[in-house]
Amino acid sequence: MGFFSLKKSLQFLIRTCLICGYGIFIPTFGQTAGAGESPPATQINPPSYVAALPQAQLSEVLTDLLRDERVYAGDPDFDYVLGVVALKAEAYTIALHALERVVLQSPERAGAWVDLAIAHARLGETETAATLLDYVEQTFPVPPALRTALDNARRQLLAMRLARGWHGEFTAGFGFDSNANSGLSIDRLTLTLDGVPAEFLISPEFRLRSDTFLQLGGRLRRAWETAFAGNPGRFMLAATVKAKDYRNEKNFNLGDAAFQVVYQQPVLGGEAEALLGTQQIRLGGDALVNIRRLQLGWGRRLVEFNPGTTCRLQAGPENELRSYPERHYLDGSINWLGLQLVCAATESDTVLSFRAGNDEPDAARPGGRTRRNELTLIHRTTLWQQLSGEFSVSASRSRDAEGYSPVLEGNSRRHIDRYYANATVYWPVSHGVEALASFEVTRQNSNIAIFDQSGRVFMLGARYRY
Repeated sequence: MGFFSLKKSLQFLIRTCLICGYGIFIPTFGQTAGAGESPPATQINPPSYVAALPQAQLSEVLTDLLRDERVYAGDPDFDYVLGVVALKAEAYTIALHALERVVLQSPERAGAWVDLAIAHARLGETETAATLLDYVEQTFPVPPALRTALDNARRQLLAMRLARGWHGEFTAGFGFDSNANSGLSIDRLTLTLDGVPAEFLISPEFRLRSDTFLQLGGRLRRAWETAFAGNPGRFMLAATVKAKDYRNEKNFNLGDAAFQVVYQQPVLGGEAEALLGTQQIRLGGDALVNIRRLQLGWGRRLVEFNPGTTCRLQAGPENELRSYPERHYLDGSINWLGLQLVCAATESDTVLSFRAGNDEPDAARPGGRTRRNELTLIHRTTLWQQLSGEFSVSASRSRDAEGYSPVLEGNSRRHIDRYYANATVYWPVSHGVEALASFEVTRQNSNIAIFDQSGRVFMLGARYRY
């Protein structure tokens, strides 16, 4: 085995002898062969010295393996041992990263793919788990041992979907915002009064101001398998809350709460989806906007481009109703048409979304009707060993149909281009808990200078997932 060098592995061999001494294999889904058996060309089982441990021993052995990870990570034999031990110890994030490295280095290990699917399922990512199981069945020869492993995994996955209860995450962080009050980037403004342009200095009260903040957030979700008229489907609930509390700029404290109901069902060779959602955004303790959302979509899996990579394309309309309790002249509805591509690979997943819409006001408002376009790219990946990252960029454009104001730029039609980028890095610190560091940049450009804005946000915190 590649990582058993004479000098570096003596201590590790002594530790694994503790594992070998119990003589019973860890009952993970990918491990089906018995001790001493030679794995077939399609490898199903991890090395034979990985045996079942009493629950009391798991934490100690996992700690020892993690200590050796810096030296041996990247060797598929070591990573498989780490992955199955972590899976049994319910350290699912650790198992996920280790097993991802296994299938990247040794994609012929069918059992590792199955164990990776279970790690995803235990973290609540059942769709990814089902996709990986499909990949194993479609890619590898299926001898009896692998068939048993797949059948067991699918039964376990179904049980998780039916009775897994609520899953979610909680995030807390402390950070710095360079534009806490969404202030103006300019220091003077030209207004046209009675046909005569005049320049005015912008009061410091409306200029951008920086501040530190405390941010808390949480998300809960649950899914149920259904069968209406004999057709299998899936019903999901999700709730999300976020609160940002500034140290000084209390009038700009932000609150965001959203609730969604989703139903999915196979239709016409693909999958149809219906979403109902409601959201409220609060600013300074008062309701800023209430949003109601109805979204319909249909998608299907695309042809596999690379081994281990699956993609799904979805399209559909969306209606968004916006109500501003204290500024009813801004009320309106947006009718969107969207297209989304989702690709999942061994150590990463990518989401590319585009939508275009018309924002129709309920009454007369500055600028009148607005055309909107949005493009978003999100990429999540393993960076190094257990270090993972999430990166997103977005660009949006809005164009008003009518002049915004006679006193601004000769009553020009307002154009706004907005750009956003975020990078967040996570690293595990204990079971279910990850530290995080996040940096984001926002820039907004307009032909009417009063709408120019920019800002940067940096945050350190932690995330707990269950």
